[in-house]
Amino acid sequence: MNIGKFIDLHIHSLYSDGTMPPAEAVDSKVGTISITDSYVRRLGGWSALHYLVAKGLTTDPLEAFKLYASYKPQYEAAGFPDISVVAKWIHEAGGVAILAHPGKVIRVDALEQFSMRLNQAVACGLDGIECYYPLHSTEITKACLDLCRTNGLYVTSGCDCHGDFLLETRCIGETKITEKLLGRNVFW
Repeated sequence: MNIGKFIDLHIHSLYSDGTMPPAEAVDSKVGTISITDSYVRRLGGWSALHYLVAKGLTTDPLEAFKLYASYKPQYEAAGFPDISVVAKWIHEAGGVAILAHPGKVIRVDALEQFSMRLNQAVACGLDGIECYYPLHSTEITKACLDLCRTNGLYVTSGCDCHGDFLLETRCIGETKITEKLLGRNVFW
């Protein structure tokens, strides 16, 4: 199989919440990539980890994570805006709003509930869905693909690589998805 034909549109660099320089992702030999660094320069989450390293309080992001986690920060306290607000900002900037790893972020027990929540998210102004993701089940991937095809949304593929920081490190191109497999609604 020719790895140069793989597409991975979900890679983080050290400029947000990953550990690798962008050049390392480019050198990965995957055919098409996207660095998806997010604006995380609030003092919390990933930016806090980098801050602790930069100030010499820890030696690396993993050590910083252990220190940060000891304070038991709450995800809900981060104050993230609604999907519709973020989609609006993305569109105003000329971008395309894609929901990353919905099978990971939409936490429900039944596939029917998942599909309902995914439809609600799409109604907030999304242009596409990261249908192919290493931790998605076959059923989740199919539900995402069906929704994209029914609504003319973009289909993307990504591994959500953060470098060697996370214990569940994913490799660039791990989904082994090609342009041909993505089909006509491919976004890259």
